[in-house]
Amino acid sequence: MLESVRVRLALWHTATLALLLAGFAGATYAYLDRSTLARTDHSLKAAVGAFTHEMAAERGDEGSNAVAAREAARDFRLGDTRVMVFDAGLRTLAAGASSARGPMPSPAAV
Repeated sequence: MLESVRVRLALWHTATLALLLAGFAGATYAYLDRSTLARTDHSLKAAVGAFTHEMAAERGDEGSNAVAAREAARDFRLGDTRVMVFDAGLRTLAAGASSARGPMPSPAAV
């Protein structure tokens, strides 16, 4: 069966195309994975920077870190990003308003 030149050539082309497609799929996956991770990191850095600025402004007004965290979390708006602030014992110190996406998760879930 493999003595036919036509069959061997068809198998050779099939194997070559399969390797090319697998390589392209792997490269595409690696690129999308890296770009998605970079975009997520950038978005989180922007949210942390904006929340830090908001909390610093509230701390100047309120004086107390706990009260400033509650006020900043309540007032913070950046797209659909919600904020939770935990103390050293992982107790919820402040949480943003819940939205249509449901309630905020517990510290253990985070």
